[in-house]
Order: sequence, then C-alpha cells, then structure tokens
Amino acid sequence: QHLRQSNCPGRVVLARDKYTYHSTSTAHAFEEDALLSDQGRFFAAFRSSSPSADSEQPQLPAAERRRSSTRSSWCNVDVVQFDDPDAEERTKTKIGSRWPMHNLLQGLKLSKFGKTKTKTNKKTTVAGFTLPPKTIAESAWIRGIPTANATTTTGKLFSRNAPKTKPPPSIRDIKSWHFDPLQYTAEALVPVFSQTLLYYDLPTKYSLDVATLDNFARRVMEKHDAAVPYHNWFHGVAAVQLSFCLLTLGGADEYLTDEEIMALLFGALIHDVGHPGTNNQFEVARGTYLAKKYNNQAVLEANSVDVAYESILTEEGCDIYQRLKEEMGREEEVTRILDLARDYVLATDTADHGTMLEELAAIGDATTGVLNSTTNSKGTTTPATPTTAASLSPWNKEDPAHRSLLAKTIIHTADISNPAAPSFVVARDWCLRISTEFHHQVEEEKRLGLPVTSFMDGLVDEYAIAKQQQGFYRFMALPLFEIVGTVLPKAAVLEQWALQNLGEFDVIVETVESWKKEQEEVVPVVETSS
Repeated sequence: QHLRQSNCPGRVVLARDKYTYHSTSTAHAFEEDALLSDQGRFFAAFRSSSPSADSEQPQLPAAERRRSSTRSSWCNVDVVQFDDPDAEERTKTKIGSRWPMHNLLQGLKLSKFGKTKTKTNKKTTVAGFTLPPKTIAESAWIRGIPTANATTTTGKLFSRNAPKTKPPPSIRDIKSWHFDPLQYTAEALVPVFSQTLLYYDLPTKYSLDVATLDNFARRVMEKHDAAVPYHNWFHGVAAVQLSFCLLTLGGADEYLTDEEIMALLFGALIHDVGHPGTNNQFEVARGTYLAKKYNNQAVLEANSVDVAYESILTEEGCDIYQRLKEEMGREEEVTRILDLARDYVLATDTADHGTMLEELAAIGDATTGVLNSTTNSKGTTTPATPTTAASLSPWNKEDPAHRSLLAKTIIHTADISNPAAPSFVVARDWCLRISTEFHHQVEEEKRLGLPVTSFMDGLVDEYAIAKQQQGFYRFMALPLFEIVGTVLPKAAVLEQWALQNLGEFDVIVETVESWKKEQEEVVPVVETSS
C-alpha cells in the first residue's frame, strides 16, 4: 500500500525467511514473514513500517513515471498467493533458496503474478477452447507446419491445420516481433540466418560467402530431428529471429561489437542442433555417453556446439569462416567468434537462469539509482530530467563483462521467448509442442525405471498443460521478461504479451475448475417405483 501511494522504485530481497523492501529513492522499508502452508502455497501478508501517505513523495523521471503508471495496480493487494509445487523440498532448504524470489517480486508486480482479493472484470472465455479439455493427442493447439507441397500429409506436427505455403521471409518480415516461423516451410527459413548477417554487413566485414552461409544453415536444418515437436529447426530459427529483434528493435546492438553480434546470431542458430527432445537431467540419469563426455554439465548445449563445429563446419561447402581463415592475420578473429558463440550457447542451459536474473537485477538496480537523481560538478544532487534519463543506460560498452552478460541474456531470452508471443494462438502452439516432449520423456523415464521428472508428469490434457504453464510463466518466464524490459526498455513489450498469454491460461484453468466443481455438485435423479 505504501509503494502504491509513494510510487517509488525498489526491490524486494528475501533473507532469513523475511522479505525486505529496499527503496532506491527513500529510506522507507517494510518486512513480512515468509510462511508456507501445508497445501504447498506461499502466502505473503505485508506489514508496512513506512511513514504515512501524507509524506512528501519523490519525483521520478519521465521514463520511470511511465513504468510506474503501469505498476499502479500491482501493489493494490492485501494478501498474495503463489503456487509452489516444490513446497516440501523448499521447506527443507529454507524458503527462497531454490528460486530467486526477490527477482520474482522485484517491483512488487503482485496482482499480476498472484491471486488477490481485488475484484476485476475478468475474461471468461478463450477462443478455440471448449469443454471438456481435450487430451494432449486430441488438442488442436498445434497448428501444423506448411509442407513444400500443401497437399502432402506428413503427420500432425507438419500438415494438420497448416496454412498455405509462404515465400521466404524478407528482412522486413524477420525484423518484427510478430514473425512466426511456424507459418513457413523448413526450406523457406534457410536464408533467415544469412539475412540477419547481411543486415549488419557482416559478410563483408568477415569475408563470408552468402551461398556458404545458406549451405551451413541448411545442414543445421537437416541435423535437427524433424520428429522432435519443439526442439527442432523451427525453434532454432525462432531463436535467431528473436535475438535479431532484441538487437535491432530492442536496441541491444548499440552496446555489442560486430564480433559479438556475429557470434550471437551464429550461436542462436546452432544452440539446439542435434537435440533429442529430452533434457539434460534425462541424459545424466541414464549415464549416457554424452553425459560422461561433458561431465554432466550443460550436456545437450555442449553437444550442439560440437555437432556444429566438428560435424557441420568441417563439411565441404559449409565452412563459413574458410575465407576469413585464409586472410593473413585473421585466424584469431575466427577463434574469438567460435569461443564467444560457445559461451553464448552454454548460457542457454536453464540451470543458469537464476544466476543470470541476479546479475541482471544488480545492473537494473544500479541504473534505477542513477535514474532517480544526478549529481552536478559541485556535488549537488538533483532529480533526473527526462532528457538525462533517456541518455542513461545500464550497459557499459567498454566493459567486456557487461557485453558478455547482455549477449547471454539475449540468447537465453530468445530461447524461452514463446510465452511472449504477441498471439496466444502462437504461444499455445509452442506450449503444446514442449508439453508433448515432456510427456514423451516421462513415458520413457517410467519405461526405463528412472526417477520421473515431476514438473513434466501428468501433462495429459489441455487443463494440466495450462496449469503447468501458470507456474512456468510466474516463476521463470515473467521474471526474466520483466528485468529484460528494465535493462532494454524497448523490449518491454515482451512482458506485456507474456502477461496477456498467462491471462488466457488462467481463464482456461478457472473455466475447467468451475466446470469440474459443477459436475461434482450434480446429484443424479433416481427414479423410484410407486
């Protein structure tokens, strides 16, 4: 309530089972007990220890006022509740130690992530969803991918509900948040990689032959398993395209060097090549050759790098760096690009997600403090004006560590960007694809007698999938999109679209649960003879 009244930025930090709000513009703070119920739900009852609302309020710069205006409803909450599927384990390891909850709560975006007492006009239907919820096999959320011949049937993932074949996308199509690779044939997407490089004139700067770039991309396409529903060629292209949008539309290219942009787009293309459709933990549990080869660390990510470097780049007509290697004194440039690309691909391992959020939060907090005020040559502190606020940035282009974190953030965001699709039809398509992979992995774990991955288990119908998506959005996707919107303000739209899509899944869950309750309350009429 105090934050809503004072409209001041800050962050929430969890320590010793208490949350403390640290304001960047005032000395106000409050604490709350962190409690966990037996039902596995997290409750936070806020107790403000701040001055009254009548105290003088800080004047924020225009950029922050715009963000604050959208946050006004976030703090209108008495009790906030979060689903916690790992409640028992988290109780053993101290609340908050497994997930970066201070990032989840950063900015107190509470009414969006949790359930509040506030009554609002909620949406009650979702287009394309009907009761009862369909099974994972019956669901029509997967639209199908166009085939080269529209009349050819190649299975559910590629032809059912498939749109008409479209020509290869132009750079204008690619440079759009609304780009949807699932609307194109696999072959039509081959030039996407070379077009993004041409946009930055990288073929000229690094002596790259465009035909060879397309040959390389085509072999990457062929090295992806087309039978894998999610981690396939289309996902790889989606990662390249969203990375490109974060660079261009998001404004990140202002802070990266040409080498880093080259390595980033190259890494995005290859980051899941050869993916088997299961996760790293599955490889480790089975004790596979790959798990042993990479010492159980980022197994699939490291393998994708080696598939690209040792298999595809060594093929005739696919070594995109051949000309650069042949130029006197430029061999080191190739080595640097490949080393950077390897680092970026390894950063897509979700095991590093929490660490990345913490590093980004530190940068975001430091920037917020600068935005609130500026100091002149005489040491006098004054509020920042819209002009000075607009000229400030969290990124220092001269700092290699900053550039590295930014590039890794871009590729990781692109890798899990499907929840931020502008259209829920697109978001639920990718959602069903990854859920299908999860379902298949659980079936294989049970067949092999391996420990079942809990968050993948039970995804049998649209309701179970929507329920699981609620947790993924709230605990992983949205905290990332929020901080990305802070450090790259031009990309803040990703968070907005993710919130819209989460709202659709919320409606599906609420609709099914209400329907189930009504079914339970129906009392059958028993006819009796007179």
